[in-house]
Amino acid sequence: MKYGDTDYIAYYKVNAISMGNLTIEANPSGGTVNAGTKVYLTCNESGASIFYTTDGTNPIYNSNTFQPTNGLLYNSSGITINQTTTIKAFAAKRGYESSSYGTWTFTVIQLVTSITLNKTTLSLQTGQSETLTATVKPDNATDKTVSWTSSNTSVATVTSSGKVTAISKGSATITCTANDGSGVKATCLVTVTDPIIKVTSITLNKTSLSLETGQNETLTATVKPDNATDKTVTWSSTPTGIVTVDNGKVTAISKGSATITCTAKDGSGVNATCEVTVKDPEPDGYTDISQYSNIVYLEPASTSPESTITLPVRMKNAQTNISGFQFDLVLPPGVSVAKDEDNFYLIELSTDRTTTRKHTVSAQLQADGTIRVVCYSNNNSTFSGTDGNVLSMTLQVAADAPTGDQSIKLRDVVMTTPSLDSHNVPWVVSKLTIEDYIPGDVNGDKLVNVVDVAGVVNLILNNGDTSKLNRKAADVNSDGNINVVDVAGVVNIILGGGANGTRTQTRAGVDASLLFFLTPSSIPQGETSTMHIKLQSNEDKFTGCQFDLYLPEGLSVEEEDGFPLVEIGSGTTTRRHVVSTSAQPDGALRVVCYSNNNYVFNDTEIGSEILTATIRVAGDAPLGKCTIALRNITLSRPDATGVSIDDWDATYCAVVPSGIDDITADQGSDSKVFSLSGQRLTAPCKGVNIVGGRKVVVK
Repeated sequence: MKYGDTDYIAYYKVNAISMGNLTIEANPSGGTVNAGTKVYLTCNESGASIFYTTDGTNPIYNSNTFQPTNGLLYNSSGITINQTTTIKAFAAKRGYESSSYGTWTFTVIQLVTSITLNKTTLSLQTGQSETLTATVKPDNATDKTVSWTSSNTSVATVTSSGKVTAISKGSATITCTANDGSGVKATCLVTVTDPIIKVTSITLNKTSLSLETGQNETLTATVKPDNATDKTVTWSSTPTGIVTVDNGKVTAISKGSATITCTAKDGSGVNATCEVTVKDPEPDGYTDISQYSNIVYLEPASTSPESTITLPVRMKNAQTNISGFQFDLVLPPGVSVAKDEDNFYLIELSTDRTTTRKHTVSAQLQADGTIRVVCYSNNNSTFSGTDGNVLSMTLQVAADAPTGDQSIKLRDVVMTTPSLDSHNVPWVVSKLTIEDYIPGDVNGDKLVNVVDVAGVVNLILNNGDTSKLNRKAADVNSDGNINVVDVAGVVNIILGGGANGTRTQTRAGVDASLLFFLTPSSIPQGETSTMHIKLQSNEDKFTGCQFDLYLPEGLSVEEEDGFPLVEIGSGTTTRRHVVSTSAQPDGALRVVCYSNNNYVFNDTEIGSEILTATIRVAGDAPLGKCTIALRNITLSRPDATGVSIDDWDATYCAVVPSGIDDITADQGSDSKVFSLSGQRLTAPCKGVNIVGGRKVVVK
């Protein structure tokens, strides 16, 4: 259509609103438009005025207005849309009823005007990747998404997020294109070259090394990957003067510590290190303490495999103002420092020459396997005297420790004064003799039990043929004498508290009828009862016995003055035999009965009573049958031989409620218990019960 001298496109009429005789319309009539779009308002009557707003509010007569001069005309300038806009308008003319409001909403499409990549050129090696980023303008572009393409995917590929991956040698152009149809794009030229494969790791055959001055050792380096372009390395040592290194060969020059560094030459920065400690060479033989005025040392000692020994650490000092010392402890194979329940080494301060208020001792395992011991004073207190014990050290000797003369070494001994004067001894070597026998194993059967007690007694009394008995093993306390003290020592070993610790014993089972026990068939809650331990026969002339007593829940051995009431029975006398007991970690009570003069138990009657034990039943002990057991049973003869018999478990004893008379029954019989209604019970209950055919009243 034509308006004035201008040609216009004819728009379709939408959203026409009619009220009375005036009608207005908008062309275009709303929706999505490009920025800069012109909107034209028209009225069906010439001379009418159109009032409008562009902010969505209702127009009034003072709003923007224009007045067509002819019917069906529109404002020639139009309303320019550059952002989302809502137009509201109405028409008015004298003599006509005003039109209702017309509303048209326009959403602007903002096209992309530019794309900028973070890189316009990119160099990659085969296999490498890098992500390009695109900056899209303007910031308010309606659709800022882009697409990525590669001109040569055999050279480089690109993902939808701009990640470029080099495939093979060559060039490719990566293009980033706006998705809004604007046609805007940006490019990056990618050049792919063959890769330089750099070193990723170096591994040395050793990360730590201990040498004596004058010694040398060659380190080897493994360089990865195997196809690295340059696998050559350089070697260096810091600080200088401790060791030298030439193509991996390390030579110790002087005492101290140094770090050997092996570095890749390809510029990758990859390296590996080895910590080197250089010590003075170990001396031959044992240290002559008399040649030193100031020294920390150990005196010669002897022990045996599978033992524990406490050694005194002594200090000899010409000066009386020594305030502290340190050394590294080097132990022979199979020997270690014992630890306490808190996992601390049992190296403790001796109070012979100081107190715990004056000095403190610390011990710490080192990387080379030695234990560093430091004794110091926070207030510069000095040790009293010029010779004597300063520490005690508890060692454990393994069962497979090498026997013979071994060396305990104190390395790098340093003694200091409050004024920081020091005395240094490179090595102090002491002798530890590990005997090829077990202390207390008098008969040499690799066990320590009541049989060995008889052997010690025979040696004391010079009784019988003692030529096959080991006198060193009998001298448990290593005082050069064999006497009653060693009898007690063997008993202590058996009970698990001896100087040489607990030993595991292996026993072969034989006839269990040799030793048995009797108890009442029922024991009331809250009361005590006597257990009788008897020998079925003593034809073998047994002089001693040992066993572990196991009691069920709620039963225990009564104590008197803190000692279990296990006593000599009628089959012997307290002049002839002694009984010792000790609680074991598994809850058993270990019992050892022996004779200091090798008297045999009474053999004049069958079932000779050798021991009695008073059993206490707790008030809340479980009712019913219970199992009492004797295990690890050994019987000894006068000639230091013995037998081990099978475990004895018995379940004929029953715990009953307090108030029941003792229920008599033959040993091992099953006294059946019933209620008055005839119901079978596991144990008598409160009220009237039928037990073994008779009435029993439980209070």
